[in-house]
Amino acid sequence: MRITYLMLLSICVALTAFAASSTFGDKDVVGQWYRGDHLGYNVVLTLSPDHAYKVSWRGDEIDPKTNRPGEYGSASGKWKVEGDRLVITPQKETKDTKGDVSTMRLQRQRGKIVLTPLRPLPVPTIFHLDPMMVFERESR
Repeated sequence: MRITYLMLLSICVALTAFAASSTFGDKDVVGQWYRGDHLGYNVVLTLSPDHAYKVSWRGDEIDPKTNRPGEYGSASGKWKVEGDRLVITPQKETKDTKGDVSTMRLQRQRGKIVLTPLRPLPVPTIFHLDPMMVFERESR
């Protein structure tokens, strides 16, 4: 079979269109994201337009001072999108959140964007969670 210039050009155009459709931008990720079991492990990641992020880990244990579920840990820092990665650069982390939120892969699943870990999560074993749990968009 002989490959012509026109066939090669068509293949290049198709691959370029595929690559463009799989890239992500800031507008795809700005907002709030949730990962958890809706009980003791509830992590909310907020990605701001100024490339700052905040993470809050809340659980079902009631804080006696506020009579509301307590915060177990928090983190903050900077973020940026590089291709199909959400690069996380922590600047401040509490002991219980250290390493919990790190650079993730951006993926499209069932028409939605999700943030998937690049490695198993260091979640406490008492929660019996999937170590590859994803963040899903909470709000826009």
